Amino acid sequence: MEYNHTGPGIRAAVAGYVLRRWNVDYSEDHSLDGPEYHLWLKNRQALYGVENLVIAPGYQATADTKSYTGKE
Repeated sequence: MEYNHTGPGIRAAVAGYVLRRWNVDYSEDHSLDGPEYHLWLKNRQALYGVENLVIAPGYQATADTKSYTGKE
């Protein structure tokens, strides 16, 4: 199933919360195992620079995100 959302977006401040609330797998390779992860965010680059993604299921800090946020 492919869902192309064209309506109004959500604020960057709540992006991580929404991904967690909807049980969206944010891992790069759809690697989360569990019946609750029916959704996978295919275009992760759309959320580049959003700081609160650390609460999203499957989030892993990469070198790019560390340099952008200044955190390790």
